[in-house]
Amino acid sequence: MARQIYDTVANGSESAGLQSLGRAFAKDYPTYKKGYRSLQNFLRKSGLFEIAGNDVRLK
Repeated sequence: MARQIYDTVANGSESAGLQSLGRAFAKDYPTYKKGYRSLQNFLRKSGLFEIAGNDVRLK
């Protein structure tokens, strides 16, 4: 699910904005933060993404 949302938001780009991802996750996967304090924690713990400032990229 996380990868699909990322692909949609990134739209072929190398990275996606953290805010844009947050809006998409809140809309399409509202329970994503269950057990995580923030979107950043969720993305880091997934092991699929790396975060640099406000940019999120696939590893």
